[in-house]
Amino acid sequence: MLEASVQAAAWLVRQWDGFTHSLIVLKAVQGIRYGTFVEPGRELRVRADVVRLDQTSSEFKIRGSVGEATAIQGKIELMHLNLVDSDPNLAPIDTIIIQAISEQWKQFNRPQAAVDRTSAP
Repeated sequence: MLEASVQAAAWLVRQWDGFTHSLIVLKAVQGIRYGTFVEPGRELRVRADVVRLDQTSSEFKIRGSVGEATAIQGKIELMHLNLVDSDPNLAPIDTIIIQAISEQWKQFNRPQAAVDRTSAP
């Protein structure tokens, strides 16, 4: 549940900064509380609300729920990084990662194919 929350917040950061960072990682958690268990096959809905967002880090209030029941809530802090910041020779890897993440985002956001509702299953 925490990982799903981190991923949801990371996608918000990527969208906001135009995919300029290859890595968005968890830096800290505060007040994480777990509620209901998420059983296999159940849908976890995650909400990440921005508390602070800048070029190098961000904070979010997160809440995950299953139906009406709270499954996780708390606060997370993320760091936004590029490998080139620690080693200039790693710039090509940053480029590869950013291209792959951008392509993944396009797949998430492509229009759904029209469903043929005229034929019965």
